[in-house]
Amino acid sequence: MDAPNVVVYRSDGSIGGTQPVSGFPIRPAGSISPSNWVTIAGRNYFLFDGNSAGYTVWSVGPDGSAVREPLGLFSTSSLYGPIVEFDSQPFFLQVNCTGSEYQWNVDTLSKEVHISAGNGVANLTPTGNRLLMLASEGNNPFQLYVYDPAVTSGPKVHPVLNNGGPGYTSQLGGLKTVGNLAAFTAYDPINGHELWLTDGTANGTRVIDVDPDPDSSSPTLLASVGNTLVFTAYDGKKRMLYALTGGGTPEPLREVTSDPQLILAGDHLYGLVQSSEGTFFVSIADGGGITNFRDADPAHAFTGPSQFTEAGGSVYYVDYLPAVSKKVVWKIVDSSHLVPVETQMDHVGQIAGLNGVL
Repeated sequence: MDAPNVVVYRSDGSIGGTQPVSGFPIRPAGSISPSNWVTIAGRNYFLFDGNSAGYTVWSVGPDGSAVREPLGLFSTSSLYGPIVEFDSQPFFLQVNCTGSEYQWNVDTLSKEVHISAGNGVANLTPTGNRLLMLASEGNNPFQLYVYDPAVTSGPKVHPVLNNGGPGYTSQLGGLKTVGNLAAFTAYDPINGHELWLTDGTANGTRVIDVDPDPDSSSPTLLASVGNTLVFTAYDGKKRMLYALTGGGTPEPLREVTSDPQLILAGDHLYGLVQSSEGTFFVSIADGGGITNFRDADPAHAFTGPSQFTEAGGSVYYVDYLPAVSKKVVWKIVDSSHLVPVETQMDHVGQIAGLNGVL
């Protein structure tokens, strides 16, 4: 039996409303499926590698037709995701190779912006009216760079912190948007390996030292919801789960033995938390409020909640239901109560919300 072709569909949630998009070529098996989907100004943008011929940028409009977008400065360079939205435009990475030299670039489809970024670029992160990234020029380590379209004199792309002078940082990682700020982790000789916040300016960049002792708190950024960052860090005695809201003081939520995977659905983060007291299924709200579902619903047995998605103002997920000995779809009511909504299916694959329908 021949392997299936790669086809892109669009759907309104009904059988009749699920059709292949027009204008997108049917690619043979072996092509890499479209990836890095993002919706910007009513169009769905994605990357596609047709039969390993190199990534190209495509978009699908409201009429259901697909268009291959013209690339920026280097039309034959390699593309890297993800595509991110900034200033109502898609931004993405390109790598141009000339001989043994590689040139990394941040580009847009409009070709109005082209950012040369030396040896490497990572973590494109829109923050307020600036675009942050980790970049390396020459043989220098990765530093925090900012693209500020409002700059009228001097380079629009520049390092945020002084490389090698006061405020010098190294071992940068993370970089997540939190409201109008961005959080990242970094090492500096005075504070050690700590959490930092920035608005994309030197004066607006500061360290958040969870443990004031000389030892590093070694934070790991997990996720954000609204203006709240959730992360883990060492408090000098044990590893804790923290919430940081509005750039204020970190609030300890509970002790953890490993870094949990948290997923944003609706206006809460959800996930399993491992601690010395056991495994807990929790939700975390903007502002740091945490709900332990074992306390809210002691009779429920959690085996591995997954696929959190929002539909019609409610959050759904997939987990095991002992009464029927299979995985079913659950609904979260008021971020604390759990109700099984589908128990008749033998297997639940992917779930997704569309126009208020699951």
